[in-house]
Amino acid sequence: MTVLELASRKGSGDYLEERSGITKRVSARVDLRHVTIIDDQQFDADVLAGTLRRVIDRDLDLAIVKSTMPLAKLWAERMPDLVFLDDRLGHIGTATTHIPALRRLGYEGPIIVMSGLMTRARRAEVMQAGAAETLHKDDMDTLTLMKLLLSLVDNGQLPPRTA
Repeated sequence: MTVLELASRKGSGDYLEERSGITKRVSARVDLRHVTIIDDQQFDADVLAGTLRRVIDRDLDLAIVKSTMPLAKLWAERMPDLVFLDDRLGHIGTATTHIPALRRLGYEGPIIVMSGLMTRARRAEVMQAGAAETLHKDDMDTLTLMKLLLSLVDNGQLPPRTA
């Protein structure tokens, strides 16, 4: 159920209760410290970064890059816990070419592929290439992001918060 469907329910108490419950679960279960966002559109990357900071922590270590080129140097000291990857990075490739490159750099964690043009067929291709999940850029809201993070923890793709 989308945020709009929840919000449009008679009496917004259902939406507020669900959001409150999910917020508490994220706070108790999701332990992200380092995230890399790879997106050639600065505005899209900034929107995602702001949403992640609201959902996780204002002090979350976020790296935003426009291509995969600086990753070897960026990740030399520390690998991120989670990567968000734009499906199409200009003319330099798509997620299906970039996911294997990220793996060759030694990144073993979950990769969320974002796109403004995500179709079922494209989603299947990206998932087969090794993405943990896909996210349509039009659906990038707080509730959707919190549900996505919880599903990554539930599926064992992100380690849960410990004490």
